Amino acid sequence: MRLRFDLRLTIKQIGWLAALILLPWHIAYAAELKDILAHWNQSGFNFIYSSSIVRAGIHIDHPIAVTSLDELEERLNDAGFSLVKEGNGDLYVVESGVKQYAVRVIDRRSSRPLSNIEVTPAGGLSPHKYPSSEFVYSAKDARIVVNVRGYEPLKVTLLPESDNLVKLKRRLSLEEISVSASKYRLGKQGTLPFVISSEQLQASPSIGNDPLRSLSTLPGISNSGISAEPIVRGGNPGEIAYYYDGVRIENPFHLQVFQNAFSAVNTEIIDSATVYTGGFPVQYGSSISGVVDFSNALYSTDSSVELGVDIFQTTASIRQVGDSGSVTFAAREGNIDSSLHQVNPSLGEPDFYDVYLGIESGDSLARRGVGYLRFSDNASVADGDEAESSRARGIHRQDVLWFYREREREFNFNRLQLSLSRREENSTESTRDDRAAGSVGFLRKHNDVMHIRLSSESTGLLGDNAEYSLGGAIEQSSATYRRDIAVEKGALARAFSNTPNIRQYSQISPYSLNTEIFGSIKYGLFDALTVDVGARVDSVHFASEATRVHFSPQAQIEYLFTPEIVGRLFAGRNYQYRQVGNLTLEYENYEIQPSSKADQILLSLDYINQKETFSARVEAYNVVVQRPWLRFENAYNPLVLSQELAVDRVLIEPEFEYRQGVDMLLKVKPSETFSSWLTFSKTETRERVNSRWQHKKLVPDYSIKVGAEKVLGDFTFRAEGSWHSGIRSTALPATYRGDFTDLRYRLNGHTLPDYFSLDVRAQYQVEIARHDVSAFISLVNLTNRENIGALDYEANSVGGNLVTFDREDEQLFEVIPNIGIKWRYRFE
Repeated sequence: MRLRFDLRLTIKQIGWLAALILLPWHIAYAAELKDILAHWNQSGFNFIYSSSIVRAGIHIDHPIAVTSLDELEERLNDAGFSLVKEGNGDLYVVESGVKQYAVRVIDRRSSRPLSNIEVTPAGGLSPHKYPSSEFVYSAKDARIVVNVRGYEPLKVTLLPESDNLVKLKRRLSLEEISVSASKYRLGKQGTLPFVISSEQLQASPSIGNDPLRSLSTLPGISNSGISAEPIVRGGNPGEIAYYYDGVRIENPFHLQVFQNAFSAVNTEIIDSATVYTGGFPVQYGSSISGVVDFSNALYSTDSSVELGVDIFQTTASIRQVGDSGSVTFAAREGNIDSSLHQVNPSLGEPDFYDVYLGIESGDSLARRGVGYLRFSDNASVADGDEAESSRARGIHRQDVLWFYREREREFNFNRLQLSLSRREENSTESTRDDRAAGSVGFLRKHNDVMHIRLSSESTGLLGDNAEYSLGGAIEQSSATYRRDIAVEKGALARAFSNTPNIRQYSQISPYSLNTEIFGSIKYGLFDALTVDVGARVDSVHFASEATRVHFSPQAQIEYLFTPEIVGRLFAGRNYQYRQVGNLTLEYENYEIQPSSKADQILLSLDYINQKETFSARVEAYNVVVQRPWLRFENAYNPLVLSQELAVDRVLIEPEFEYRQGVDMLLKVKPSETFSSWLTFSKTETRERVNSRWQHKKLVPDYSIKVGAEKVLGDFTFRAEGSWHSGIRSTALPATYRGDFTDLRYRLNGHTLPDYFSLDVRAQYQVEIARHDVSAFISLVNLTNRENIGALDYEANSVGGNLVTFDREDEQLFEVIPNIGIKWRYRFE
């Protein structure tokens, strides 16, 4: 413990000192390279360079001291550039170590030359644009993504001293371009996902720059405000599948003793996030609400070291890239414990860290690699006063190790992957409030879950008009659950059908063997119409039960009305079964529940104008869920620290559920320096409980989100506003005459006030030779609006059988500031 504490302080000190020292020193004695070259051109020289290489914000040291061409060339070399001198006196500024590649881009079917080519280098750098089909591409790395409007982007590896012929296939989708090679593999059947780059995730003014909180800006996605766990289109949090580098991650959250307050995936190791809010491909399978797929950041050409620190976290990473592979190490330590200690030491120490190691080797045709993730919490949190108090302490640790091999040929791609994971959770919770609406007791839990999974997926072409995807997996899981609870709940517990006094010790050790097979075919009937059909078969076997087999078909029709407008109709079925890692063990209600079955229909329309300055998407959906999972909720106050010990804990056993609504997204980007967006969602979700239809708790009927981003030189300003109608809660009467056992309440029959939050962020970023330095400040809930997230009650006996209820509105949070600085150094 002492060693880890010292290491954490060292990382924080290095981050602050390095960034604070380097930032002012370089700003004072550096100037932008493009300004220096312009000055020399005015003096009679002819420097020629590409604005995509000599970008705004690139500085070189001591420009005043540069008095000769040789000295300028030396400064350019230090900044990673070379000077090529032609016989006619022209001086070309190029990146050091660049090679020349001859490229020709044509239509795959007609061999017609294409124009207006966009080439994006590996690592997500700024794209290069070429007006004609034939051009010479200059770069250090031969890996690129080629894109032409109306065609599917293609990842290729160029060969020097050769005519590189690139054949592109026409596409019907209008999806947003994302430089993530794995997302352009063939056969990815399903409706359009939302693709968010790591830069967009980090730029969002969310609490702690959390990547999962940033997703709430998308239509159809919300959360409780306290938890980082998203809710998709009125579903339940446990119905979302999370992936990183193709590996499924269970419960990827920190501070699990406090409602999963932060996600456990560091933004520094994310290249992009692909989010499906419905109609996801068959390979994602066993989820009925949504999919969040994080791609790793290994696909980069830069060797670098990076340090960053803000109020919420300290990060450090190093990446070494060679000719045939790369090694990446990243670590993150939470700073919340230090911040809370300064404010109020009695609030506890919510400490966490995560570590990532990735190794990749090979070439563009065959690659192999290994990845390792560790999430760890050692958190203690306290809440309350002298009259009532709650404490929770949790030690959670999850280790995920995976190996993969990728092979790419001219017409197909294959990935073979083996993953192993172990998740350990130990927690102790206690509460003390002996009033009628309170509880006194403790809860101890120990969970130990292990998985081993082998999977394979192949994608490829079937002639000129068809693509396929085929794969399967086998997974073995085992777990141990132990739970010890002793609690005396107040008289109000009977109003929620809770047992007032509970003393129970439970232990189970389940294991399972699951298999899955999936496949899909995408066929172009003619230029404007494609049809996708797919299916998956899941076999689920628990040791104590018979094997269950689920068949999940799906189909999609996609029609291109005009080059700017495309429509889609999707229909499919998904099953979600209880797995060993997410069983419910509470109040003797443990059981392997029947699999939930969701039938969904989606109809969407997308538009993007010719200049790609405006885009719009409208999607309507209808989802019918049979046999929804039972779950536990807190009827009026889900924000308490010890939820299972609270007096208002209630068991929800839905018999049937439907979700329907409309999502809309508008984007306007008139220039490279300004963009804005607007989302609107209308959601209607009902579930039938005890033969009565009722609302779900955390699902607003309407939501609107707006945002804008403006770049002014080295400064970036971003603002996001989020409004939604009030979520549901359970309201008790002000007075009641009778026994609590006779109290009749309508669960989730009360609507809380509307929610609104204005979040802003300002960032300054400067590039000085090989150094990148950025500083930011952000404010969440800038207007300090008193958003109410729950109700709290106290029951008072007046006399006889007359009882009064005192209600208190629980605010989610006030203004949450964050300030940070980051320094990055790129090696040669």
